Amino acid sequence: MTALFVAVAGVGLSIWGKALDRQTSAKEALGRAAPAKGLFIGEIPREPLAFQARNDLRDHLPKVRKTHRQVAVYSLTGQRGAGKTQLAAAYARQWRKSGRPGAWITAATTEQLLGGLSVVAAELGLSHDGEDSAGAARKFRQWLEHRNDPYLVVFDNAVNPDELSTWLPSQGTARILITSNRRHFKLLGGVEVEVERFTTAEAMSYLRERLNIDDEDGARRLVGELDHLPLALALAASQINHQRLTYVAYLDRLRSVPISESLQREEGESYPRGFAETVQLSVEEIGRHPAGEARNVLELLSVLAPTGVSIDRIIGQEHRPSLAALAEASIAVFSTDGSSISVHRLVQRAVRDQAWENGTLGTAISTAAERLDFITELDGQRIWRDRGSLSTNAQHVEAVWHAVQELDARGTSAWERIAEPVLYLRLWVLRHLNTIADVARAVDWGQALIADCERALGPDHTTTLSSCSALAYSYDLAERKSEAISLSESTLALRERVQGENHLDTVASRINLASIYRSVGRAREAIVLYERAVATLDETLGRHHADTLTALNGLGLAYEAEGRNEDAIDLHKEVLAIRERVFGDVHPDTLTSRGNLAGAYEAAGHIDQAISLYEQASTERARALGEDHPRTLTLRSHLAGAYRRAGRVEDAITLHTRNLDVREREFGATHPDTAREQYRLARAYETAGQTRRAESLYERALDTFARLPDPGNPFTEMVRSHLERIRGGSAGG
Repeated sequence: MTALFVAVAGVGLSIWGKALDRQTSAKEALGRAAPAKGLFIGEIPREPLAFQARNDLRDHLPKVRKTHRQVAVYSLTGQRGAGKTQLAAAYARQWRKSGRPGAWITAATTEQLLGGLSVVAAELGLSHDGEDSAGAARKFRQWLEHRNDPYLVVFDNAVNPDELSTWLPSQGTARILITSNRRHFKLLGGVEVEVERFTTAEAMSYLRERLNIDDEDGARRLVGELDHLPLALALAASQINHQRLTYVAYLDRLRSVPISESLQREEGESYPRGFAETVQLSVEEIGRHPAGEARNVLELLSVLAPTGVSIDRIIGQEHRPSLAALAEASIAVFSTDGSSISVHRLVQRAVRDQAWENGTLGTAISTAAERLDFITELDGQRIWRDRGSLSTNAQHVEAVWHAVQELDARGTSAWERIAEPVLYLRLWVLRHLNTIADVARAVDWGQALIADCERALGPDHTTTLSSCSALAYSYDLAERKSEAISLSESTLALRERVQGENHLDTVASRINLASIYRSVGRAREAIVLYERAVATLDETLGRHHADTLTALNGLGLAYEAEGRNEDAIDLHKEVLAIRERVFGDVHPDTLTSRGNLAGAYEAAGHIDQAISLYEQASTERARALGEDHPRTLTLRSHLAGAYRRAGRVEDAITLHTRNLDVREREFGATHPDTAREQYRLARAYETAGQTRRAESLYERALDTFARLPDPGNPFTEMVRSHLERIRGGSAGG
């Protein structure tokens, strides 16, 4: 049972239109995708000024041209700012220069890790629009396992070895390079390379190349003051160079910087010696830069994701001079193609601390929320086409929310006001995750969102209620029906009390609850809710409005579920005629209506008419969305069911088998949609008298649904009933 989320601009009405929903080998498929020679996915940081090769560490890594007969895992571990990322970037640049393919993935959070893996899978042609991130990541891992040629994957700033191990290939010839400030990654096996701070010789060499100041003693004193930390030395060298300072003059300034004891520290962690002071001097210098806005741009970057910020989309080309100043000061790094810019997370933290001290952190957060507001204007089709951008944008929204939490932790009185637009952005990310059916991420994201909304805004706030509706839809997509019903019922009750019974948001909640009732067999209750919603929408928006048509569509499905087949046929005919006239013959909503009318004909026993409409709609949908698109598969599954009822059992088996192959390849063997296809194919085999094959498929489907968090799911009981019947020796159609 799939579902479609419809957001209506200007009306604020969100309705779940459950349109069509009635409920080759993997290795060969994976082998079809192959990167072009030299294709490297992801943003590798540029080589910094006076880069130190650190050959003693590089020698622990395999030569780029060396081949492996098995997976090779290398972990670069050490303190933040010690140069792990730059060492990995140098290796990746050399790898790319050799013409070998690979990928750079930031792995500091679950969102970044899964988002990065799904982007790589999409770039390689392994995943399709609408596939959840975990499924896409799984296919990338499988692709690596079946690949004979070397492929480099860099996981930068990884945090959780248990989580990362899930996505590492168990066989193949991949080369895995991990950077982390945590030592636990040695548990993954392979080679661990500890990246220490610069040696004195490396630090002195770096300063000589950057500054060319003839003062060995002063250089040694600076190296000692900054504790040999590469990142701190880079910042200091930039200031010394730009201000034409001596080492002694810079050290005097450094030691005079007052650092407040109230500056926040991450749990169990403090700044490296001299680092906070170095950053503060750098920020003060940036504040005096002719570009003027450079400091504000830096504070904006400090609250966004460290994975890289799009200059065109978020920062703006008008701020190029400020960005150039930040890069020149070694505070920020451009991507190799210059399209994005990033700031080291340790620098970000220090800049946020200083912004809070100066009272400008809230302004930076609000500016970031304004720059990310374009997320709320993206339509469903664009989200489907560009899932990679959704993942990147979600990481930025997550980072901005982390900055809001820092305000809260510091007792900032106005944090709730600053939080509101950021929570609204998080709501839109949840809606987009639902649109692409990334249900696992959607549920996790939605649960955290509601808890934060209730604390910051209260349970009655519009954003809180909209978040509850969106999470209920996530539960429904994930087949967690009991949770979906409970949350939808409570949300409807709150909306009726707070917004009024006829408010469009309340009507939307009424329709959403009706949709779930219908899907669990409570058709009579669904009809009451649908009819009430249609009456309100007829009066307020008119019969031909898209929202009214969506409600009528749901009502027709509920009539069919209740056995009122002629009423369902009449209603679907009406909606189809309007949609054909208003939207055109091949509009997605029109195809939805055509499939729904086919279902009503099938339920009424008009099999030939049903098959004709199913065939027409599935052909048009395949042409519009692709042969393997989930919505195409759903229509063809219904068509196969109609074939079975018409006695065309072999046609049904062929079509269900084809669908099942695609679903297993695209979603995995234990996805709920795969289990539904297994059940339908089992029905076809049972009808054909092939009970042994039917029993095996019923067992696989039941095993999947029995593992769901909602043990009372009606589909689970339906599969169990068929399995018990076939084991009892009776066959049926």
